[in-house]
Amino acid sequence: MKFIGVRILSPEPAETAARLSEKLQLPCETAGDDYVVGAPGCEIRFTKGDIAAPQEAQEGYYVGLQHLAFNSTDLPASVKLCLEHGTELTNGEAISYNPKIWGTGMNYVNPVCPDGYGLEICQRLDLPAAPMRGMTCGMEHIGIPVRNLEESIAWYEKLGFKAGSVVLNHRDSDNADIHCAMLEGDGVILETYEFQHMDHEPFANQSFHALRFAGEKDEVLTGPNGEIIEVTAA
Repeated sequence: MKFIGVRILSPEPAETAARLSEKLQLPCETAGDDYVVGAPGCEIRFTKGDIAAPQEAQEGYYVGLQHLAFNSTDLPASVKLCLEHGTELTNGEAISYNPKIWGTGMNYVNPVCPDGYGLEICQRLDLPAAPMRGMTCGMEHIGIPVRNLEESIAWYEKLGFKAGSVVLNHRDSDNADIHCAMLEGDGVILETYEFQHMDHEPFANQSFHALRFAGEKDEVLTGPNGEIIEVTAA
């Protein structure tokens, strides 16, 4: 399989796509009845669909497709560009740190998104820094909170993914233990993560609808956390 992008459902796909396009200064175009926001490495396709209002739950109490993480090679520069453009970040200029991932950790910020899915701009600290010409330079990973990390790793390994980084982090801010695996394969990185000692329930009728791949035949797969995998014959 080869990763194409993601599908997000919205009752007003034109407006939802335009918000993301404007927020991150990414191109947007029509594709039939859909609207597509283009980012290097990922086609973000917005499709009309009736969905419930975004469900409110504490992080760690839900599973399934959750956030889009975009790459930066100079996160302070990306933050400056966001704020100059008027793109609101959840913690303002403050940069968060995810330790141990890829060995040396990852810095990140979260643009505010009102459309039922999460946004992130992140910088891997194991890779060399480089000047930025825009807020982001492509897709970095897709975030998927999971019920059981070992089960999820095994399921994606059957699709050809490999675990590139597996770590257990403790977060002091809320005393949470988070087991995380970065799964690499098919042209995309999936960040699968399990909050230990919490009950995990899937969000029903969520806006982040599916991962999209090109493959040998048309099929729809359902992952162990309710995530939908759409495969289109190449």
